[in-house]
Amino acid sequence: MDYISEKQFQCQKHPQDQLFFIQIDNIQNNQQKSLFYCVQSQEDDSDYKISNFILINTIIKKGTYQIIPKWPPVQDNSVLKGLRQQINQSQGES
Repeated sequence: MDYISEKQFQCQKHPQDQLFFIQIDNIQNNQQKSLFYCVQSQEDDSDYKISNFILINTIIKKGTYQIIPKWPPVQDNSVLKGLRQQINQSQGES
């Protein structure tokens, strides 16, 4: 089993801060920026758009039992929309 240290969950720019966000969209245009943001990094980034990020905690808490609209990042969201429709239909039938 791999060991994950607490430092891996700390911001590179603000080592005293924990990471809260992961970038999921517009990644190619922001290669010089980190994929992971703490709250301070979010406030410091003048180009920050919430639609390009997701809370890491959302992925951890909900990712095993429900489809998260922005996770995983995909080029074609029709796959995720199709999965949600199938789940909704199957839940309506039961």
